[in-house]
Amino acid sequence: MAALTRATQITFAFVLALVACGPVSPSPSSEPEPGSPPARSGADAAPPVANPDASAAPAPPELPELSITAPKWFDLAAATADRETLAAGYAECGYEPPEGSYVLAARVLGGVDQPAFAYLSKGDDGFVNSDGNFWPASSIKLIAAVGALTTLRQHGLTGDAVLDFEDHKGRWKKKAERLYCAALTWSSNLAYDRLIRVGGFDEINGQLLTEERGFRYAAFQTAYASGTDGPSLRESPEIAFREGDREGIIPARSGTYDVKRCSGNCFSLFELLDPLSRVVLHKELPEGDRFDVAPIDIRRLRAFLTQSKCGFTESAEEVFGDDVRIYNKRGYSPSMDMIDHALVVDKRTGRRYLLAASVRYVDRDKDRAKAELAELGKQTLRQLRRYKPEGVLLQRDAGVAIEVIAEATSQDAMSLRVSADSTAVDRVELYRGREQIGSVEGASVEVDLPIPDDPAIFVVQAYLEDELVGYRAISLSPSDTV
Repeated sequence: MAALTRATQITFAFVLALVACGPVSPSPSSEPEPGSPPARSGADAAPPVANPDASAAPAPPELPELSITAPKWFDLAAATADRETLAAGYAECGYEPPEGSYVLAARVLGGVDQPAFAYLSKGDDGFVNSDGNFWPASSIKLIAAVGALTTLRQHGLTGDAVLDFEDHKGRWKKKAERLYCAALTWSSNLAYDRLIRVGGFDEINGQLLTEERGFRYAAFQTAYASGTDGPSLRESPEIAFREGDREGIIPARSGTYDVKRCSGNCFSLFELLDPLSRVVLHKELPEGDRFDVAPIDIRRLRAFLTQSKCGFTESAEEVFGDDVRIYNKRGYSPSMDMIDHALVVDKRTGRRYLLAASVRYVDRDKDRAKAELAELGKQTLRQLRRYKPEGVLLQRDAGVAIEVIAEATSQDAMSLRVSADSTAVDRVELYRGREQIGSVEGASVEVDLPIPDDPAIFVVQAYLEDELVGYRAISLSPSDTV
């Protein structure tokens, strides 16, 4: 607007200058037409009219439009994760993780109306697709159970429903709870295959494993017990059910969902830990973040997770003592990898930790792979125990209302303004990813920044007397990149 005003002033000044200089004498060749009144001169002369097209400055380019949206949960976790502390801590202790290993860990903290997480990843380990990097093996069986229970819930059923169906392995006529118990406690591959078929290929891959729920790569496509001669996981048989006075049929289904994320089963370490935390911390989560699973099944899942064989038991006991509780699901494939993921509770302090790790199993015997996984777990838990989370955390938006306004100030710069209720907030911190770019005493902060070329994630944390009372995360980008 300032540039337009200046252009207008220039035009007016030009007109006034012409008036002040008096009439402009016609050139010798300018003859009045016959019958025309004589030209006036002096004070009686009409002022010339300025040509606006000749004098106006060019209109300035329009400023970019900025778009603010809610970030995807996976993207927010990846943007706020600490990628340096683990590697530095290992080096300080003289420990070098095995070649080909992956690890992701977190402290579970008190957030605003829900748990908050401080994630630590060895480099990018926690957020890469397992496809081509490591094999998730049986660690995915918890999510298979959640998928089956979610489908049953849509039919008004729980794990107490008796399911009656036939597949290539014979007839099953037992409670659904028996399936997920077998999959989690003694890691039955047949139970896993059947859980996927109960849940449905399209229902699990297309409706449960969505980015809105935090899944970026996750997919189920590979059967574990059927082999190459058995039916595809896309095929679900007709299932008769009975629970109490409810009886009915879940029709046979043939999955058509196009899974483009990988060719088999794929999950990142984050996509294993986040669902595990949702099951174990179910009651502490906001309603919208809970899996749609019956409370009785959540209780059973939690119990079965404490009965699963664990690769981190000795690791946790060495670090915290023997008064620990571990919720986990391990998996391994002799030709590929050994993997485990767990939520560890130090009962002495009440502190809770998340840990997922994978080590190479191929070309190693089982004892060596187990030892390497246990050592990686121990070294990581030691780092977690001493880690003092500072700065940005991961949680859903909650607490006091926080307003974020972004305006372009030039073609490549913008102003980002944050404000909250001054009666409820006495400090505001603003982060771009993990980087703190603003911290003020008071309820508002404004910073000037370059406009990001791609969507960038910003997090606002509001405090009152050093207590976190408000949290808001946004994804900001020029509108034409959304």
